[in-house]
Amino acid sequence: DNNPAAIKTFTVTGNNNTVIEMGYKISLVVEYNDFSEEAIKYKLISTNTDNNGTVAPNIDMTNIGTGAKTIELGTGTFDVPTEGDKAHTYRLEIYFPNQEYNQNIDQEKNLNAFIKTESYLDP
Repeated sequence: DNNPAAIKTFTVTGNNNTVIEMGYKISLVVEYNDFSEEAIKYKLISTNTDNNGTVAPNIDMTNIGTGAKTIELGTGTFDVPTEGDKAHTYRLEIYFPNQEYNQNIDQEKNLNAFIKTESYLDP
């Protein structure tokens, strides 16, 4: 199907009353993936919900590949001080798109993954 097989919407919230830079990194941690090399793709849609700082850039249809791995999705920052909670909203879409070839090899396959956010300062 050319529609997303899975959608995960998540928000990163920053609240900082200091002048210390506040950045973060988003990653897709794939714990298990036995799909074939080009079977699964992802897209990231970024929204600067509260117009504060910068969000990680949008990512158009990108191949996940196969096997376990960590895929860096990008970095974002909040302007400081934030003057209360400020939000960046993300929508991660996972696709199993139609192909011109027979995709029966990928029946009964599994993908186990999660989104990780962590503190990050631009070097």
